[in-house]
Amino acid sequence: MPDGRPPVFDMDYQQLHASAMDKDILQPDNAGSGVLPVNIGTPPWRSEKRVMLRYSGIIDPKDIDACIARANAYAGLDKALHAEASSLIEAITKAGIMDEAGAAGARLRTCREVSADEKYVIGVAFDGDPGALTSRALMLSNPHIVLEGLLINMCIAGARHGIICVDETDAGVMYLTVRALGQMSEYGLLGANVLGTDFSADIEIRAVKPSPVLAEESALVRYLQGWQALPYLHEAAAPLIYNDAPAVVFTAETLAEVAALFREDKLPADGVTGTQIITVHDGEKKYVVEVPRGILSGALLDDIEARAGNRETVKMYRLGGIGGGFFRGNKRDMPVDFRGTAAGTAGGPGVMMIYRGDVAVPAVVKEAMDYLREQSCGQCVFCREGTMQISLILGEMLEKKADIEDIDLLEEIAGYMKIGCICRYGANAAEPVRSSLQEFRGEYEACLKNR
Repeated sequence: MPDGRPPVFDMDYQQLHASAMDKDILQPDNAGSGVLPVNIGTPPWRSEKRVMLRYSGIIDPKDIDACIARANAYAGLDKALHAEASSLIEAITKAGIMDEAGAAGARLRTCREVSADEKYVIGVAFDGDPGALTSRALMLSNPHIVLEGLLINMCIAGARHGIICVDETDAGVMYLTVRALGQMSEYGLLGANVLGTDFSADIEIRAVKPSPVLAEESALVRYLQGWQALPYLHEAAAPLIYNDAPAVVFTAETLAEVAALFREDKLPADGVTGTQIITVHDGEKKYVVEVPRGILSGALLDDIEARAGNRETVKMYRLGGIGGGFFRGNKRDMPVDFRGTAAGTAGGPGVMMIYRGDVAVPAVVKEAMDYLREQSCGQCVFCREGTMQISLILGEMLEKKADIEDIDLLEEIAGYMKIGCICRYGANAAEPVRSSLQEFRGEYEACLKNR
């Protein structure tokens, strides 16, 4: 070609898929199962339902031809490029795709409605919570499902610029992301006239140092502009501002959900439950599984117990990562939905921590509060002072120096944090102490002096 571009650049999706089928080597040793950080669902969990992780360990994440030929990568993008934005937003809304920042459809709609020469869609492909492996599992098993979702959301939002944020310390994810973007450019999935349409797109990689505060989209946008990572108040569905342009932020899981939604031949009916990726910690063992949203905690506990053998009984479990809530091990009717959208459900990262035997609840909560205190950005008085005071009171309890009034004070501080903090991080930081007092108040009382 005169401009030196490879011939595949001008192919439509059908031609691209046929080309990939010719190049893909359908051999078992072409799979990429060895790159995963944990053993994903093997043997299968009874509660598991793979959608986003369907091709984990089956395709080679380094090979775009394998992703296109076997996982139908970019078929969803092809549909999006030939559909009305309003119908795409409606499909995303009906599917209930959302994260802690709010409904994906509503945020895409408001961004699209803003009149601006430049717009950005930002993908969060790192895990801010120390116990989460959701983004890492997606990026190491099939980075194209996340990048396709980013392109689809860019198309819907009317954005030409995309940013994918990855962990600066994760060489594996960085390598696969750089490689994937290079392959996408070669195959006409980036640049001008994507797949022969008038849609143009560029995606920039940004390496970040993960922290729970950066899970706050407003803090991340400030951080990407070289400012201090401080969250700020903003309307839930309103675009943020990045480089003086509207911007909307989505997690890797949300992007993968969008890509998986439009890859299907038929969109799900209203009310059909989506899936969520959960990292389960049971002592030294870690599992990454994909299960239906709203699944009852008992179903997960049954799967965990089936792998535990004759280990000690589950005393309690925590949902939502380091700032998640604690529940008794015999509470098996808890709906698990990390969007926190239903009454009584747990928001936060997709993490489930299992605690067995005679573990001391106040000591576990003290460890969590120490971490949350260290990670606080310090901007908000309720978060800065609340995490510090709770940590100090718990320390006195463990040393048998606290009074009964200190338990009431813990509840009071947690209550103020829940309603007074600027961002989700501060509000959720109160959850470990609030929930554990509700479930295990007797253990706190046993730590008081003269007991």
